[in-house]
Amino acid sequence: MNRLPYENTGWVNVLAFSPDGKMLASGSTDKKVLLWDAATGEMLTSLTEHLNGIAALTFSSNGSTLASASTDGTIRFWNTENRSLLLTRITGHSEWMKAVTFLKDSSTLATAAFNGAITFWDLKTLQKSGTQMIGHRDLLPTLAFSPDGTKFASVGATGPVLFVAGFGTAVSRPPLDEFVRITDVKTGRELANLPANMTVENIAFSPDGKTVALGTAAIIRLWNTETGRIKTPIPDTKGNTINALAFSSDGKKLASGTWAGDVQVWNSETGDAVTSFAKVEPLEGDHDRDSIITLVFSSDGTMLAVGSNYIRILMLGSEKQIGFKQMRANRSVSVFTRYYRACYWA
Repeated sequence: MNRLPYENTGWVNVLAFSPDGKMLASGSTDKKVLLWDAATGEMLTSLTEHLNGIAALTFSSNGSTLASASTDGTIRFWNTENRSLLLTRITGHSEWMKAVTFLKDSSTLATAAFNGAITFWDLKTLQKSGTQMIGHRDLLPTLAFSPDGTKFASVGATGPVLFVAGFGTAVSRPPLDEFVRITDVKTGRELANLPANMTVENIAFSPDGKTVALGTAAIIRLWNTETGRIKTPIPDTKGNTINALAFSSDGKKLASGTWAGDVQVWNSETGDAVTSFAKVEPLEGDHDRDSIITLVFSSDGTMLAVGSNYIRILMLGSEKQIGFKQMRANRSVSVFTRYYRACYWA
């Protein structure tokens, strides 16, 4: 077990693996982007140029560039090979950003803001090359791009939404729009919609973009957007709110995380639970459960990175039964263990 310096002092808001799965990027409410060696748990560098919390991260298709979007309205670009800040940056946003993705050959970047605006940026000129407003009214507390950046799924609110400052997470919201909507990113045309029936807390696309997972109060629904069919809902047997969802790269596995600190991996075809994880308990001195904020699979599906609101990142391997390694550690240090290919940063 190695103890490594850990520099996050805010909630882990977003995680992203590099395309080759060797590097993990994390973004937090403390304005920092950290790069980690996914195999060893070593922190490679701390990127600190943003003025507010990190809302989204995305790697270019070849993994050489990392884009980070912040609630300060800017997008920064980082060279992942020498871990340096690139001089290029985008500053033309007037609204908080929620999602960001490279398109096609990584020459264009698409961003999505809470007001429903999708903006396209030419990365050679750093100028806007187009804008789309999708059909929802007001703010979009829940949204996601498809992996290829051609589709956009969202649930809109019908009035003001209260967010955590610098974080981009809704903590109080009015009634939501009655539908989950799929929009063509380029044209803004609505491709499909589904009556929500209940509050949707999280949305995730399958790798082929055909299926959308919807996390609600205690149920995951898998929606085939081409046929309109809903697979048999996957229930959270403990009745916890589904707060985070992620598909594996082959689309066969779906990971879910809850506000109560549970993580589960499901067979996305059958809805059966395939991997059980122990509940993430709070650190000593904390009284609430360690809520799961974000999840992401590595490109080969052998690792699952989990980010929580107690400033922790856990890396879990693919064994059938793995528990979160419980350790007592000060929040200012990092703890790494090779036990079951699982590393735990506290």
